[in-house]
Amino acid sequence: MPLTRDFKETVQVRAARDPEFREGLLKEGVECLPGRGNGLAVAIGF
Repeated sequence: MPLTRDFKETVQVRAARDPEFREGLLKEGVECLPGRGNGLAVAIGF
């Protein structure tokens, strides 16, 4: 039996309590989109 939480659960818990972490996750996700997602980044205010 593992002694640590599942990675997905760990990320969800941190995202729920840390607004800067949530923003960082969103920025990283947008940057990974094809064409670097620049149009979307501008549309959502980054």
